[in-house]
Amino acid sequence: MAETTNKKSNKNLVIAIVALVIIFVAIYLYKNSKKDEAELPPPSPTPPNPSSNNSPPSANDSFPLKKGSKGPNVKYLQWALNRINQTNTMELPETDYFGDQTYSALLLVVGTTINGMPTYPMSQKAHTAILSKANNTSARVMDYNAMTMPI
Repeated sequence: MAETTNKKSNKNLVIAIVALVIIFVAIYLYKNSKKDEAELPPPSPTPPNPSSNNSPPSANDSFPLKKGSKGPNVKYLQWALNRINQTNTMELPETDYFGDQTYSALLLVVGTTINGMPTYPMSQKAHTAILSKANNTSARVMDYNAMTMPI
């Protein structure tokens, strides 16, 4: 009788081990599937199109742009700074508000002048030059949606 109990105990132990292995494999597969999804970068932002502006400019969206400006022109600037920044060391939130982060990114990415024009406070010509530079920038390595090739 002790031998029967021992066999039942061994059988239950094997079943428990198999069940644990199945659970661990399932957890491993689940985590790896989530890891693959997490490693994909977000799609690259599409360049803003000033001619299809869906939101009306706010009262402080006129040029020159400076800290406190808010509206689509600021958002275009933020998109351009992210696009020009090839090092990918910072990702500027595209909030359409010109604050300290936008000012710092402007100085870091473009500098104090562009094409001989001061970048701050930003004139419409400087804004256009920055957008032009962003549109001429080769795709960053992680931009899956951008299919431009460097010339």
